[in-house]
Amino acid sequence: MFKYLKPIIAAIAVIVIILYMALFTIFQTEQGIILRLGKVEQKDGQAYILQPGLHAKIPLIETVKLFDMRIQTLDIQSSRVITSEQKDVTVDAFVKWRVKNIVPFFTATGGSYLQANSLLEAKINGGMRATIGKHTIQELLSVKRIEVMKEILQQARVSGKSLGIEVVDVRIKRVDLPAEVSKRIFERMRSAREKTAASIRADGHFQAEKIKARAEKQAVVIVADAKSKALKTRAEGDANAATIYAQSYDQNPEFYDFMQSLNVYQQVFKKNNATMVLSPQGALFKYFNPGDQSKKGA
Repeated sequence: MFKYLKPIIAAIAVIVIILYMALFTIFQTEQGIILRLGKVEQKDGQAYILQPGLHAKIPLIETVKLFDMRIQTLDIQSSRVITSEQKDVTVDAFVKWRVKNIVPFFTATGGSYLQANSLLEAKINGGMRATIGKHTIQELLSVKRIEVMKEILQQARVSGKSLGIEVVDVRIKRVDLPAEVSKRIFERMRSAREKTAASIRADGHFQAEKIKARAEKQAVVIVADAKSKALKTRAEGDANAATIYAQSYDQNPEFYDFMQSLNVYQQVFKKNNATMVLSPQGALFKYFNPGDQSKKGA
C-alpha cells in the first residue's frame, strides 16, 4: 500500500504544478493575448483576445501577455513652442489615454507602457507644435484655448490609432513665457513703471510748488492789505485823538496842561530806581510849588 503512495503523491504534485502553470485569471480591468512560441494566437483568422475570467494555456509552449485597459495619464514635459507671432512659449500638457486595440499596441510597443508613453508623447508634441504655431499668445490665454485643445485632441487621436491607443483627452495645463523672456519683460515693465512714477512724482512737485507760490503770493497780499488797513486805522485814530486833544484844550487849557503834567509825572516816577536831577524852578514842577499856585490864585 505504502509503496504506491509516493507515486500517487508525485503524480498529484505534477498535476497541481501543471494546472498551476496552465490556469490563470484575468481581472476586470485587464485583457490579454496568448503567445504561442512568440506569435499571437489567432482564432478564425483574428487575434484571440482573452476577456476577464479563468483561462488555460499550454505550459512551456504558450505564454500570456496581460494589458491594463484602464485610462492612463501621460504628463508631457514642458516644451518650448513658437507661436504665430514668432514668440517662444513654454507649454505644459497632459494626455489621458487607454489601450484600444491590443495587437497593434503590442506590435508597436511590445506591451511596454513606458514605450507607449514615449511614442505617444513624440507624436502629440509634433501635432501640438503645429497647432499652437497657428495661434497667438493672446488666443492661448483666452477662451479660444478650448478650441486649440480640441484641435490637438483630434490630431492626437489620429496619431494614437497607429499605436492601438485611444486618446481620451488632451489638456494644456499652463502656457508660460520662457524664464529669460519673462525676465526681460519684467525688466521692461519695471522700467516703464519707474518712469511713470518719476513723471507723476515730478508733476506732484510742480503742482506743490505752484500751490506754495500761490499761497505765498496770497499771504503777501493779505499782509500788505492788513498793514495798509492798520496804517489807515492808526492814522484815523491819531487824527481823532488830535481832534479830541484840541477840543479838550480849547475847553479848558489849564486843566489840559494839568492832565498832561500828571501823565508826565506818572511816566517819570513809575520806575523805583529812576534818579533825576532837575531844577525845582522848572516847568515840570510848577504844580509842586504851592507858593506859585497860591500866587496865581490870588
